[in-house]
Amino acid sequence: MSLVIIITLGMFANNALNEDQSENLPATPEQLKEIARETPCAKKLFRERLSSGANGYGVLSLRVAKSLALHCAKSERQVAIKKEKEEENKKAHEMQMDALSEID
Repeated sequence: MSLVIIITLGMFANNALNEDQSENLPATPEQLKEIARETPCAKKLFRERLSSGANGYGVLSLRVAKSLALHCAKSERQVAIKKEKEEENKKAHEMQMDALSEID
């Protein structure tokens, strides 16, 4: 019984290790296209990173591609939140100015 458990745990560990290693392999063109479709801002970062290779042959691993996509998506969300907050503040400002002009 314990041998079955050990073998099962070993298989899970091996699968996890293989998945982790595959993240370090170069991303396939299909993987880059899929990530860029899901996160359009990543396309620019991919091009910049690929162009910045020391000898012109920089390669993106799947892990790096996902990380770049996550970074730009997070940045875009922060910009959208900031813009939304600015709009709310602008409306509040206008309402306050209108309220004050009604007093005069």
